[in-house]
Amino acid sequence: LRTHPLQEMRDLAELAQGELGKVIPSFVRRAKKSNRHFPAMAKHRSDVMAAMQEMAAQFPSRSPASKESGVVLVDYDHGAEDQILAAALYPELHLPFSQLLKHVRTLTPEQRDKILDSYLAGRANRRHKPGRALEHAYYTFDILADFGVYRDLQRHRMLTQQRQLLSTNHGYVLPELMSEAGLEREYKEVMERAADVYTKIAADFPREAQYAVPFGYRVRWYFSVNLRALVWLCELRSMAQGHPAYRRVAQQMFLEVKRVHPRLARCFKFV
Repeated sequence: LRTHPLQEMRDLAELAQGELGKVIPSFVRRAKKSNRHFPAMAKHRSDVMAAMQEMAAQFPSRSPASKESGVVLVDYDHGAEDQILAAALYPELHLPFSQLLKHVRTLTPEQRDKILDSYLAGRANRRHKPGRALEHAYYTFDILADFGVYRDLQRHRMLTQQRQLLSTNHGYVLPELMSEAGLEREYKEVMERAADVYTKIAADFPREAQYAVPFGYRVRWYFSVNLRALVWLCELRSMAQGHPAYRRVAQQMFLEVKRVHPRLARCFKFV
């Protein structure tokens, strides 16, 4: 936080340092500006950011604005099923993992079903989490959704995620409630005015311009997540009590897994 380009984040770092220093001073003292390692660390981060911005300038900065939010599975572990079955059996045997993998690859579909079903048996609700074997499979999703959805889903931390700068480049969503309340015209006018303000600020201050963007505008980010964490995320965020927008994202991620790994889709019992 202390090396973040936005002043608000640096201010939060100072406040956090003050409070954490009261209860766990030995754990956070190295984050102080006065620490002898801090200047070099801050310079390193600043140099890396500047270098990557220079590299990124060689690429197209944006694609045509999307008309809809969505989830795209851009990469996944093609050997996920073998890895998971081997990992499920591994603690109960005395074989090297490599040898167990070779054996798993010879199994019939019926044998694979039996092992996986046994491993997932007895889940009465989403709090009965499947075992660690599911951590052997990874999926990377590119997500385009409104910033409100991002704010809800980015709190899941057992994964790798990065977002692009919030902007008006991808358009905005029109909540059904606005149309039902007869406020569609007023809503669109406000969103378009915000886009004008954003464009003027972003010309010189792209990071600071994010403050002018309403949460209804879309942002792009990615999740790289193992199957165990994804099961928890999708089962939690697809619940009927949740917001329809992030429920759709959770459901789409599940459907993408089902498309490439139909057998592993049975891990998602409560989506």
